[in-house]
Amino acid sequence: MLKVFQCDGRAVNKRGLTKGVHYTVTAMSSASAAALATHQATKEGYSFIKINYVREVSYAQ
Repeated sequence: MLKVFQCDGRAVNKRGLTKGVHYTVTAMSSASAAALATHQATKEGYSFIKINYVREVSYAQ
């Protein structure tokens, strides 16, 4: 069953600045949610991505 997760962390943008990243993803587990968030950040041009916090949220369906 798919669940909704909120993923927070940090990444380096193209200018070399460290920025906070926050994603809401739908996945089967917290590990796959972190992988999806990392993939999304890579698509947006970030590098050195570190997802620090993953939690399941119940407000989204």
